[in-house]
Amino acid sequence: MKLFKKLITPLLGVLLLTSCSSMSEGVSIGDKDFSINQIQQSVDQILESRKTVDTSQLNNLSAPDLLRGQAQFFIASEIFSQIATDLSIEVTPSEIADRRTQIIASLGGESKLPAALVGANLAASDLDTNLKTLIISERMQSRLVNGIQSSGNLFKRKNPSFKRLAQEITLLIKKYYDHYKH
Repeated sequence: MKLFKKLITPLLGVLLLTSCSSMSEGVSIGDKDFSINQIQQSVDQILESRKTVDTSQLNNLSAPDLLRGQAQFFIASEIFSQIATDLSIEVTPSEIADRRTQIIASLGGESKLPAALVGANLAASDLDTNLKTLIISERMQSRLVNGIQSSGNLFKRKNPSFKRLAQEITLLIKKYYDHYKH
């Protein structure tokens, strides 16, 4: 997980800096565009939800910070979605529904969900996307912990870059062996 955080944090930072330079137009990641209206809808939903729960004990983000945070949420979710596609990680709607049920149960019931969403600065309409991103993240972490993506399994990956890496390493090992076999 530490390696993952070391790799993804700078990547997200660069992407966020380059993608959020013109918030008047929205943000883009790869070929996916998020309009300012899409992002603003999430912000508006969060601000509206704040009116329905007690926020006196919460440290709420200001509107500009909330807008920036929602843009980052959209970008991070898209990055994780693209990584999931690359790694053949699929998350089904039933898995998202199961996770939602688990969260509601841990909160103490459906009635507690709105306050939890407000506290997390998350629009209710974005909850399933957030849960999907969470599940993807957990599966990626599990692959690292359980060795599916360990260095010993790099040669088994289908990605062309890993096949090329496997060829280069195999060639270097052969050259080393040929040089020192006597």
